[in-house]
Amino acid sequence: MLIRFILISQILFFNIFVIRTQAILRDAVTNGILNSNQALRTIGTTKFEIGNHSQDLSINNINYDDINGSPFWENKYQKASLYFDSKFITKADVRLNILTDEIHYINDSLELVVDSGIVNKIVFEYSNDTVVFMKEINNLFLNSKQLKNFVQILNFGKFQLIKFQIKKLKTSELFSPNGRFTYYFLTDVVYFIRRNEIVDNIKKLNKESLYHCLPSSNNYTNWAIKNKINFKNEKDVVKFLNYYNSKIVE
Repeated sequence: MLIRFILISQILFFNIFVIRTQAILRDAVTNGILNSNQALRTIGTTKFEIGNHSQDLSINNINYDDINGSPFWENKYQKASLYFDSKFITKADVRLNILTDEIHYINDSLELVVDSGIVNKIVFEYSNDTVVFMKEINNLFLNSKQLKNFVQILNFGKFQLIKFQIKKLKTSELFSPNGRFTYYFLTDVVYFIRRNEIVDNIKKLNKESLYHCLPSSNNYTNWAIKNKINFKNEKDVVKFLNYYNSKIVE
């Protein structure tokens, strides 16, 4: 298949030039990571055998098995349709690495990543639902910087709720029993409301922040009360937005 050939050719490029890990600088006494930026890139670009992640682990390398928690949106592989600019590419079992903003897949028992620039929309498929991720959305800014990472589109319609998860690599301040620092992933969540090309950052998921982004939203307060909408709950906010989108007239 042509599409498969394109993906494989891109991955061959990845294998040739990115398979070698970058050295990570550690403190001679504490063994803590000194160059965390390089550490993150190493984690994202290391190719490793499934079920044997730490085979070549040395003092200069850190791998996922060294870190508590997961860098992925979901650990297990899930069937998904992959797109670029709304054009269907292929279906594959993949998982999304939130930490590195990469799509992982299995090839000949090896876990690889799809080269950047090939896919900008992922539709994970479940028995009765889908979960959509998109990247490089227009006018999506965080701290005055354009956000180009994959973000989750929680609903569709005139007003959309967008979720961005931020994975951070952290180090404990104390040694673990084996005389080394403990590494772990910390997850932060940021929400946005998008209306066509206008995107507003929601500092906190609550009624006041949402109403500020939704014209005439006070008209639907009684409905929210009747349906016991908790504006701090993501699923309830999606429920409210779906109702709001069905009623709003522009």
